[in-house]
Amino acid sequence: MKMSDCLTCPVRRWSIFSELLDTDLAHLPIQVEDTAVSADTCVSKEGDLIQQAFVLRQGSIKLERVTVSGGTQIVQLLRNGDIWGFEGLDQSCYQHTATTLENSLVCRINISQIRTWCGQDSRVQSAIRKRLQIAHLELENHLLLVLSADSVRRVAAFLCFWCRNYPDNRKVSFPFHRHEIADFLGISPTHVSRILADFKRRGLVHESNGRISVSYHELRNIANGTHEVTSR
Repeated sequence: MKMSDCLTCPVRRWSIFSELLDTDLAHLPIQVEDTAVSADTCVSKEGDLIQQAFVLRQGSIKLERVTVSGGTQIVQLLRNGDIWGFEGLDQSCYQHTATTLENSLVCRINISQIRTWCGQDSRVQSAIRKRLQIAHLELENHLLLVLSADSVRRVAAFLCFWCRNYPDNRKVSFPFHRHEIADFLGISPTHVSRILADFKRRGLVHESNGRISVSYHELRNIANGTHEVTSR
């Protein structure tokens, strides 16, 4: 077991530790286990008892839920600094199945230690609630997108979401199969492939070897419906 160095963590500003001082992080009352996880690994399973909460230090993870028909639906995509399992402060079981999309680094924290820590330091509970609110807002925005936007706008918005923290034409990891993007956006894999091909022809997207770069502002205009599109 490798313990994480939260003081020098590169995703600290996005994590539950963002509001803590260096002196706080030097004397954490919890153990944070740093774990390397291979791609396509189930880290936590929907319905299982919550014993650990997680912070994604590096990589990407999909959160899925079982549908009424017995299949699965991708409902959220996580990147560096995102959290899950912290619903264990209020609930007993995981609400999603978390699976790595690529080789990732994950911090694991015992949920009972977090409950105790929250009782001792209100800043920690406040930081966790803020991160959970951000995640909830992203889910609402995604639902509105799926319900109200056409296929082209959905794909453009997804690319903007995924590349939002990076400048134009900066290559970033893109560990998705077309069917995973389609599942997340509620359209067919054929639609996804055709729209991405059109974006590539127009020079808005460059994809190779599991990495992607985009013309962010032009795609944002398409996602917002303020730019003419040609594919449906």
